Amino acid sequence: MSLPENEILLASTDVVRSAQDLKRIIESRMRSSEYYIDCSTTQGRIKAYKKCDVLRTVIGKSSSSIANLKVWALDEDGRQIKTRQAQRIIEKLKRPNPKEDFKRWFKKLDVQCKLHGKAYVHKVYSSVFNEWNYYIIPYQFVTPQYETRNDMLFERVVKEYLINDGTQAYSLKPSDVHVFNDVSLDTDACSYSIFGGSRLTSLSDVITTYVVIWEVLSEMYANRGALNIISMGVDSPQMAALPALKDEKESVLKRLSERFGLRRNQDKNVLVSTKASVHPLTAKMSDMQFEQMIIECKKAIGSAYDIPAPLLDIESSRYKNMTESIKNLYTNASIPTAEYFFSEWLQMIGEYSLPFELKADYSHLDFYQEAKKEEAVAFQQMAGAVSTLSNVLIDEKPVLTNSEARLKLDLE
Repeated sequence: MSLPENEILLASTDVVRSAQDLKRIIESRMRSSEYYIDCSTTQGRIKAYKKCDVLRTVIGKSSSSIANLKVWALDEDGRQIKTRQAQRIIEKLKRPNPKEDFKRWFKKLDVQCKLHGKAYVHKVYSSVFNEWNYYIIPYQFVTPQYETRNDMLFERVVKEYLINDGTQAYSLKPSDVHVFNDVSLDTDACSYSIFGGSRLTSLSDVITTYVVIWEVLSEMYANRGALNIISMGVDSPQMAALPALKDEKESVLKRLSERFGLRRNQDKNVLVSTKASVHPLTAKMSDMQFEQMIIECKKAIGSAYDIPAPLLDIESSRYKNMTESIKNLYTNASIPTAEYFFSEWLQMIGEYSLPFELKADYSHLDFYQEAKKEEAVAFQQMAGAVSTLSNVLIDEKPVLTNSEARLKLDLE
């Protein structure tokens, strides 16, 4: 069937991109097993990490912030401990194995915990150097086998760990593996532990919505079709017959999609010989509320991992806001997580009763130095004001006594 050059018929509603059409496409895709990302499964979480740029950004910021920390051995009074035992533990922490340093190892550890809720560490003894080395096993390689009893913490006792790395399969004894759990409840009905649940489990719908919206937008821009049908005003047009055969219909639709659209050398309007009128085929982007939906998805993903909104370019990102957001990330998320990792590390290496604790420190970072500078300026201004008031006399008495002045300056 030939397609007239100056008279085009809308042969299928598939080219329509109204708000209702796009909503229908998004909903149908979200219900489809092909598009739905089930983050309660290992492969679903890996797919989410692969397809959702916000999730990758959030986990990347989390792991990088932990890798940027320094570690100190401090006693209960906050004094730094530099004994041989403390130095030995910290030196091993800085080089968990011959191939990886502190930054790389703890980045991997945090990514595994944030993505899957757990990280498995293989303990390997080196008889050559007379020391233990620690290697993170990818979560998808590990299948724990459990006994039919619980330990004192009401967690199921592991019989062995089956490892399949794609080249070989073998088992490891429980004493050769240490598990780092994300401090998130494991809500799986078949769970054998209290903590270690993936935070992504509750984000399946959010991540699916985000990914599907971008796929629909990409398809809409890449294969949008015509914007309008413009009728030429002929009262009795000789309408061309619609294609009857499937291959003929597909041929016409292919011609329509190639000839009409927003790309270069494509027409924006379809002309037909009917009563004069214009029928829009697309809706305004603002009517579809995609931008607001994307923002809400970003907020939900960032909130699950304690990433402040300004760090995801959601809210205003003035310098002061950014500095406060970074500080908030370190104080409320990175440092507590790192110190939990340090505590688990001490259990892994068998150091239980120590006269000190391993503490994370960010005082070397630029944002902290800037905050301290601002704090010093504020203190100087406050001290000047307090000093002035302490020298002012009312009824031969100072407005502020020395003791009151010290309280104002937080010196007592």
